[in-house]
Amino acid sequence: MITEVTAKSQLYDALHANNFQYQLINQGVMTFHKWSKYLPPVPARILEFGCGNGFLCRVLAKMGHDVTGYDISGDYEHIGYEFTKEPVYLVCEYDCIVSFDVFEHLKIDEIRDILPPLFARAGKVIASIGCYAANRLLHETVLSPEGWLELLNEIYPAFQWDVIETFQRHTEGDTPVMIVKGE
Repeated sequence: MITEVTAKSQLYDALHANNFQYQLINQGVMTFHKWSKYLPPVPARILEFGCGNGFLCRVLAKMGHDVTGYDISGDYEHIGYEFTKEPVYLVCEYDCIVSFDVFEHLKIDEIRDILPPLFARAGKVIASIGCYAANRLLHETVLSPEGWLELLNEIYPAFQWDVIETFQRHTEGDTPVMIVKGE
């Protein structure tokens, strides 16, 4: 299922594990105001797919949601939510799946294999996706915002996919990010 992603996740952890600003931005917290209004009402069962150190899981749990965090990288302290490295999420149902800066780290065939059964377990998906990524070391799939929407519609047409917002993450010329919602 997931091949060399484990090695890349270790590299990702080495680059970003102690970078607090990067964790805030990439785990959806800095953009919380842009997408949180699309969350289901509390208490909802939420899966964060690619939760990293679980910072956003803790935020969602403190809001009153029942949160599961899934990530294949890092061993972090998991407080206030359930955490797993195993794909047990495929046997649970969720009101919403959130995923921030994860999809672009998967290869196209992994996206086609992993995401449809994952999306089938949820009533809604909210995700941020890095577009046009110049960093091919960590980003396996490099598409324009239109290309990502086309791919999401192809792999899971049961959802209506909409772009919530597209923005520059850090500075001019940096990787644009789009936040999408499917339901």
